[in-house]
Amino acid sequence: MKLKKIFLLALPLFLGLHLRAQDSITPHTLLWKIEGKGIGAPSYIYGTMHVNDDKVYSLSDSVLPALKGAHSFVMEVDMDSVDMAGLASEVRLPEGQSLKTLLSEDDYKMVSKSFKKATGFPLSLFNKIKPMYVWVMMSEGDEGKKDKKVKKTEKEEGDPLDVYFFKLAKQENKEVYGLEKVEDQLRLLRSISMDRQLSMLVEGVKSMQKGHTPGSEDDIYDEYVNADLDKILKEAQEDTSMGSYFMDVFINHRNHVMASRIAQLMQT
Repeated sequence: MKLKKIFLLALPLFLGLHLRAQDSITPHTLLWKIEGKGIGAPSYIYGTMHVNDDKVYSLSDSVLPALKGAHSFVMEVDMDSVDMAGLASEVRLPEGQSLKTLLSEDDYKMVSKSFKKATGFPLSLFNKIKPMYVWVMMSEGDEGKKDKKVKKTEKEEGDPLDVYFFKLAKQENKEVYGLEKVEDQLRLLRSISMDRQLSMLVEGVKSMQKGHTPGSEDDIYDEYVNADLDKILKEAQEDTSMGSYFMDVFINHRNHVMASRIAQLMQT
């Protein structure tokens, strides 16, 4: 039987942070080699960020050889399985609802002004989009305007790091698998109440107006490049902006699910 190597991608907040002993200090690395009893060939797990900032493209010399030597490639969701038309319907508010009717007049004006500044588009064009997706658009738009330095790399312009790896795997005709299905993630997103979404949007805009970028991206990118997983984990645990529900359901529960699926893939 031909032994196969697997190259797995996972967001560090979801997986890489918990690959450690309880009382030890995690080594500063994003690439982990997985081998042991019952595993015929080694696999590799690499913590990625779903951003295209040039900082996250600072790959160590061992990353691409590990990817190229793998027979299979695994990421959070197999992008070939994503139904874009179905996703478009998921981001829309229910019939009869709009941001203008859900937000107070003052909050709507505040969000509109910040949305135009962050994205360059009037909020009225996205009046039927759910609040949490509007906030994501603002977060990414605001961060994009801050990134003034553009370096030439081998990556395709605009590709987040995990998408870049996915395309490399496809070019080399590797078997591609997803640890989650889009439906799994949508089920979690649907569980966020409308009140919570509206609160996230309004409080996020207020924070943005004070000059605080969502999640302090610059610091996180530096910590990511330094592979300081303990520090990223500590900050994630101390961040209460999304509530304990988010950490329990979106982080901890998914850790267990994805780790279990990784183990199954390595055995087959």
